[in-house]
Amino acid sequence: MPDVRQMMAASLLWLYRVGKDNVWLRRVPYTWHAAEAIACLRANGAFEDWARLYAHYPGR
Repeated sequence: MPDVRQMMAASLLWLYRVGKDNVWLRRVPYTWHAAEAIACLRANGAFEDWARLYAHYPGR
C-alpha cells in the first residue's frame, strides 16, 4: 500500500480506536515525521481530505 494510503488508514484507526492498534496496523510502519507526512499527503492530493477528517471528528 502506498505511503499516502497507509497514512490515511492509520489516521482513521487512531481516531476511531483512540490510540495504537496492534491488529490492523501490524504491517504499517507508522513512524512518519509530521513534516514528511504532510508533504506526502499534499503531494498526493490527500491533505484536504485528511484535514477534513480531523476537523469533523467529534471526539470521545
